[in-house]
Amino acid sequence: MNMLVRAMLSSTLLLVAAGGLLAAPGGNTLQNSGFEEAGSGAALPGWEPLWMRQPGMGSVTLDSAVHHEGSNSLRVVHRGDKDWSVAQAKLVPVKPGDIYRISAWIRSDSEGEAEIGVVTRDAASQPIDWSYGREASLGKHDWRLFTRRMVIPQHCTAVGFRVIGNGPGSFWIDDASLVKEGTMLNAQAGAVGPLTLQNRFLSATLTPSDGLLTVTDRRNHRTWKQLPLAAELAIRSARLENGQIHAVVWDVSDDLDLKATFSLAPSAPELSVELAGEGALRSPGIFVQPFATAAGQDIILPLNEGIRYPVDDASIYPMDLVTYGGHGICMPWYGQVDRAAPGAGMMTLIHTPDDARVDMRRDEGLLTVRPLWEGTKGHIAYPRKLSYLFFDRGGYVAMAKRYRTYAKASGLFKTLEQKRRENPNVERIYGAANIWNWDMAKLPLCEEMKALGMEHILWSGSGSPSEIAAIAKLGFLPGRYDIFQDVYPTGNPRGMMSAGWPEDLVWEANGQWMHGWEDREPGPDGKEVVIVGGVINSERGLARARKTIPEDLAKTPLLARFIDTTTASPFREDYNPAHPLTRAQDRHFKMELLKYTSGEEKQVLGTETGIDPSVPFVHYYEGMMSLGPYRLPDAGRNMDRLEEPTPELLKFQVGPVYRIPLWELVYHECVVSYWYWGD
Repeated sequence: MNMLVRAMLSSTLLLVAAGGLLAAPGGNTLQNSGFEEAGSGAALPGWEPLWMRQPGMGSVTLDSAVHHEGSNSLRVVHRGDKDWSVAQAKLVPVKPGDIYRISAWIRSDSEGEAEIGVVTRDAASQPIDWSYGREASLGKHDWRLFTRRMVIPQHCTAVGFRVIGNGPGSFWIDDASLVKEGTMLNAQAGAVGPLTLQNRFLSATLTPSDGLLTVTDRRNHRTWKQLPLAAELAIRSARLENGQIHAVVWDVSDDLDLKATFSLAPSAPELSVELAGEGALRSPGIFVQPFATAAGQDIILPLNEGIRYPVDDASIYPMDLVTYGGHGICMPWYGQVDRAAPGAGMMTLIHTPDDARVDMRRDEGLLTVRPLWEGTKGHIAYPRKLSYLFFDRGGYVAMAKRYRTYAKASGLFKTLEQKRRENPNVERIYGAANIWNWDMAKLPLCEEMKALGMEHILWSGSGSPSEIAAIAKLGFLPGRYDIFQDVYPTGNPRGMMSAGWPEDLVWEANGQWMHGWEDREPGPDGKEVVIVGGVINSERGLARARKTIPEDLAKTPLLARFIDTTTASPFREDYNPAHPLTRAQDRHFKMELLKYTSGEEKQVLGTETGIDPSVPFVHYYEGMMSLGPYRLPDAGRNMDRLEEPTPELLKFQVGPVYRIPLWELVYHECVVSYWYWGD
């Protein structure tokens, strides 16, 4: 073999078959897929009877008046508010690596949801995934084709097609199909050897044939291995060039090519991965895999204040957490730590968190965490980047210190002392108890607290102009509740805010307005009355704040303000053509709201839960001390009622084993952290 050929084989691979689909497509594997064959009674040839979570709340019929092609469609009428399904009676035998296209035409007259997908089963016919290859239909629409490619995963030997729905309404289904299009075996990179990057700290190797990334820490000889690529991914090509690994990753589901670039920092134990491409991304993409875990390791998550999960603790349930909202993770990083090797670990830092999430799940019984990339209005839109950082000592404390350095360099870090120099009233929040009260006289209560020696109070309960002035004279910090997200239908019975309804409402991708907080109150007959609010576009909310806050302050000398939901709710995409937004744009306007309120209006500012883009503008978070998944059920309501603690609250929320102070290790002198008011 000459030197040129040897060099080409060692540094690059090229797939001969474009797209990797060499096998001839097969036929539709579903029986009675167009519902042309009528059965006896409720039974249809090829299909199971309608399954309902709430028995008796629905029916299926053949509809000869409404159909896509042929003479019939299947009409599902569901009156319940829970889920239902219609499934093929027979399973389709498959092999791991087979590529199938799943599709169906669906029509809907309700705001409920329906989706197509398959149940994957193993050799013992046990379910692996109840909704694999899912493609969802949301809201009202005429006939629309829902279709998606899927790759049969490991251990799967058979699949069962089904349509799943949720909520009330009528749904029509027609011309369903499950067709084999090829096999991933034709797309696997075979003869190319591993590609390796090295600096004095790390050795990082990518194996193109299975996408396996292995990193060895040369300081302690600890090796970290990612799991192989997901079933629907394959590496088309890879090469070493200018000290970087360049690979092209093919996502079969969306027929999407991504250019992946792996780079080692010149003088740090850090490996960066950047992904770029063009095209549709309809569901969160798994373009980098989790690192494998082992018994004796902990997952480190900045879930609110912070938590650690032993990877072999069977009591921990999987989670899917956004990186762009306070009810996800409050800082865009997570880690793994070895308890046996004192403090050795690695962390994943997500540099582009506006459209990302982290998925904690079980692989072979052990918890792992992986990043997922979401589409920006359904597309890749911009390069996505993360870094893997490796530690030979220090554990989660070292990780928090490293992120603290990153936060300072990224403009996320601003201390309370810096904020106090801009607004001297910030000093009043130092050591202050956060007091909400709805059922007592405000000024006498504050005077009593002062007389009892309580010198530092954040009074969140508002009051009349004279009450607020008197409370401020006590040396307290008087504030009020405010919100610029939720709005309610005009003419609602409780007189709640309706300005901007419906013209300012955020729209979902399906054209339906986005539901927000549900107000629940007892009605005149004793039955609960539910009023569903809508979510306001953040640019419109900022405009409203610029009008209403100065008007309020002209009447009432408030020194503080709590703006609810702004950092708790996720950054949202708005599909309303009158004011479209991406998540990044939504973040911008929400941060501008906070910047305006604390900066121009000189309010000591708090918001709910917290997330680190808001640190430069906010003085306190209500809820950072609480771990969202482990609050008391419905903790945002009925706060005058004593509730018994749940086992989860005692174990995770106030127990000593799992909680760790990640947020305080990074931002302890920047923002005051409080518990969620319902706690």
